[in-house]
Amino acid sequence: MKILACKNMGGSDNYFAKGNSDDEVINKMLNHMREAHPEKLENISEERMRTLKNTMKANITENKVV
Repeated sequence: MKILACKNMGGSDNYFAKGNSDDEVINKMLNHMREAHPEKLENISEERMRTLKNTMKANITENKVV
């Protein structure tokens, strides 16, 4: 299970995007941002979106269940 915390992306809430792949986690976080923090994505350029996705990918952690 891979996890990305909204707080790790500068958000102020306790949302965690969880999924089996980086892409799944990133898509869940982007959906959360669209709903809870639309101002962060308002008028975002393609270059800035790529940077944002790369930052998300770098902050994803893997939670290994034992």
